[in-house]
Amino acid sequence: MNTEILGVALQILLLIVISYPLGKHIAKVYKEGNDCMRFMAPIERFIYKLAGINPNEEMDWKVFLKSLLIINVFWFFWGMILLVSQGYLPLNPDGNSGQSPDLAFNTCISFMVNCNLQH
Repeated sequence: MNTEILGVALQILLLIVISYPLGKHIAKVYKEGNDCMRFMAPIERFIYKLAGINPNEEMDWKVFLKSLLIINVFWFFWGMILLVSQGYLPLNPDGNSGQSPDLAFNTCISFMVNCNLQH
């Protein structure tokens, strides 16, 4: 019990300590537009080019909705595959079997819509 309280207190203290410098950095980025992560710009441009994304082009609501649906469908099927085939995957030292398809469906849907109804 005491270690849990100590852990929570240390997290709160850490949050208080880093909030001011982090807030100043974020304000500087928004005001001046320069960022300390600009060394990642070549990698970022490479990923944009690889994905066929124009970083200067705005997304309207139709493109945003299409992107949202595509990524949600992808993660839904990926989650279903992982949950159903868990018993056959490596790094399963307890030998847990996979979920039934209906339970995996329920779990994946609840993660997709963020309703916290995982069993």
